[in-house]
Amino acid sequence: RGVAVQTEVEAWTASFEENAVAAIAELGNMVFHASGTSMDVMPSDMDLSADGAEADLHSMAVEAAEQAGTATKAPPLTLRTKQAKRERKAFSEFWRRLVSHNRHSGAAMVELMTNVTYLLNVLSNNVVHPYRHTATVAGMNVGLGVIAAITEANSHFVKAQRQVVAA
Repeated sequence: RGVAVQTEVEAWTASFEENAVAAIAELGNMVFHASGTSMDVMPSDMDLSADGAEADLHSMAVEAAEQAGTATKAPPLTLRTKQAKRERKAFSEFWRRLVSHNRHSGAAMVELMTNVTYLLNVLSNNVVHPYRHTATVAGMNVGLGVIAAITEANSHFVKAQRQVVAA
């Protein structure tokens, strides 16, 4: 399963480098679909400027909730079926690997995290429970990915420092 998720992360990263707006719309779709709706966000619907992103994402979330009637349904990621557990694991792994895969990309990582933060912040603060839950799961896994990257960098630093002291 991990290989498939890593392949998806690499493909998404390539699409982000090519067209950030379309790639962020794709992440929005991933969260919407994991929340139980079939709504698709089109790149033309996205405005990633500081002023437009929050309003756009909020209105899309409300529209999707109205279309699908998801306000009263449990988020699919909370279900206890084997299939839901596999999907939850893959969904969570995607976000952790996304951070891990892009941790050395400098300015691209800053742009990526800024846009991902907008997306997840708006959806996790949404009145629609499935969006709040799903975006919170994604956000927690982004945080875990950042912690893992920092821990790895710190381990490399400590190792290098020990080698310098030993020399």
